[in-house]
Amino acid sequence: MNIDRINMFLAVCIHGSISRAAESLYISQPAVSQGIKELELELNVKLFQRTGRIIKPTQEALQFYPYAHALIQANERASSVFKPDVSLPVLRVGCTVTIATYMLPEIITHFETLHHIQLQITVNNVATIKESIVNNNLDVALIEGVPDNNTLSYSRVGTLDLVYVASPIYLKNRKGCYHLLTREIGSSYRKYMDRIIYDDEIESVISWTANNNETLLHAAIGGHGVAVLPRIAVNDYIRKGTLDVVVFHYATFTEEIGIINNSFRTHETIIKSFIDTVRGFI
Repeated sequence: MNIDRINMFLAVCIHGSISRAAESLYISQPAVSQGIKELELELNVKLFQRTGRIIKPTQEALQFYPYAHALIQANERASSVFKPDVSLPVLRVGCTVTIATYMLPEIITHFETLHHIQLQITVNNVATIKESIVNNNLDVALIEGVPDNNTLSYSRVGTLDLVYVASPIYLKNRKGCYHLLTREIGSSYRKYMDRIIYDDEIESVISWTANNNETLLHAAIGGHGVAVLPRIAVNDYIRKGTLDVVVFHYATFTEEIGIINNSFRTHETIIKSFIDTVRGFI
């Protein structure tokens, strides 16, 4: 069985596109299309359904995928016997800002002690991280909230408590309208501020928009308005009286924490190992 054709098949599965698969393999689109056709003839099955520009794996492709991946791994192991590669394998990890700030360093430290793997970390909001996984620019990612994209594999690993907070001085001097300190559109926290923005019973105005929680935390401490933040980030300030919890129709709420990756890559050992490590810490 031709290894190049197997690589083309895997690339199309992972990228969901002939053109993106060709780019990842540094070959032409016609070469990939021809390679897939030849593999289909060899196996005597249809591997992909094509509707316009949309390409989806058939049930036969899903059955063949783990065997194809095993063939590539076996080929790489065989080659390494005579051409050892001293470079470490790379795992590209995405992470949302809060998890990166309060949880990720410990997770990464433990993972690196157990595995000889080079990690590349990318921190961004949920929307950007999900897009990067879909486009195969990241291998695995830790996010807050449940993704609505059914092409992604999702594993729940824990929860994060969130609260609305403001300084006691701001709350004492507030004149009717709440000033909201909110994350950017695309952040998983934005939906909790939208509850306030679109609540007819609560008069509010967006005062600050920031792409990180640290900015909003200090704005809240400085008396500029109400922010929604992880309790892990504000517990000490609440305990000292620097911040108060603001109760609207609800006092606290919980955001789910999970791991996402391309559904075709869930069985890969390196991704399984990372998920197991995360489960041990969250």
